[in-house]
Parts: sequence; C-alpha cells; structure tokens
Amino acid sequence: YIAKDPEKQAIIVAFRGTVPGSIRNYITDIIITRDSWESAPGTLIHRGFLDAWKEIQPQVTDDLIKLIRENPTFQVGFTGHSLGGALATLSALDAIHKAPELSKNENLFLTTFGQPRVGDEKFAKFVDENIRAIRTIVRGDPVPPMGVNGVDGAKRVNATKEVNATKEVDGTKEVIGTKGVNGVDRAKGYR
Repeated sequence: YIAKDPEKQAIIVAFRGTVPGSIRNYITDIIITRDSWESAPGTLIHRGFLDAWKEIQPQVTDDLIKLIRENPTFQVGFTGHSLGGALATLSALDAIHKAPELSKNENLFLTTFGQPRVGDEKFAKFVDENIRAIRTIVRGDPVPPMGVNGVDGAKRVNATKEVNATKEVDGTKEVIGTKGVNGVDRAKGYR
C-alpha cells in the first residue's frame, strides 16, 4: 500500500506480513536459498523474499518514484511486519537503486516489526550505509532470527543494542530503556 499525507508531508509504503494459512506465503518464507540482486550489488538475498518482491515491484516502484519526485521535501517511510518487513526493505533499496538521489536521503526511512533477516552480512552493511532503519523485534519470536543465516555458510550477524519495551502503562507498552528482552534493534549489520 502507498499512502500520501499532504498535511504531514509524508509518503508511506506499507507491506503486510505472512497471511496465516497462505500456502504461497509459507513457500515464500521457506525458500531460503540466496540470490544476487542488482539493487544491492555484491550481496546475497533470501530468494523467497526476492522473488516475492520482483512479483509486486512493477506495481510499486514506478508509481512510488514518481510520487517522491513530485514531493521532494516529503518524508518517505517504508514499513512492514514479518514478511512485509522484508518486502519493505527490498522496496526501499529498489527505490534508491532506481532514483540514486534518494541514497542517504534523511527524508527516507525504514521501520520494520518482526522482520526476518533478508540478506547476508554484506547486504546488512549495504542497508546500514543507505537507509536510516529501525528493526523492532521481540526476543523469543522465532521469525527475526530466520532468513539466510546458516545457509551456504552465511555469517550470523547479531544485535548489540536493544531498547526495553516491557513496562506497561494502562495496558500499553512503553519504551523505557536500553537493555531488555523486547526491543528496537538499531545495531549495524542486522538486517
């Protein structure tokens, strides 16, 4: 989904996660072989996520780039949960590849929730160098550690910085610290 909010001067690109019971989505999630991709040269990407992105890319990128160029001062946010977080990551990188002026643009950001790892260590570094990103994870969730790690000798890249989100205020979790079991991963190399 692509949304534009002229009042807040923002464009948001949002992707849904795996649909429970969707055989197609489950197949996408489990195709863990790796492949190269022109939008992130020299890196290896989870093939299932890459194939899913390539299937929807024509519907997203051209319209998005046009919208961004028509609104150059707008914030551009990419977001998604689980599989959607992987697709949001690939969408953001594809936008940068197709419109290089977006690279390192402070108006462009990526926020994901429960996202599995999308690529190898070189991919993680590439994301860190090109996008402001926050990856929110919950320790114990089986999805975030999944992805390409361990496949064909891929190096595991670990989070080193988390924000505790365990204090509840009126039933709502509040971010309160820098160490904890639940949190926001801003660690470089963990995409």
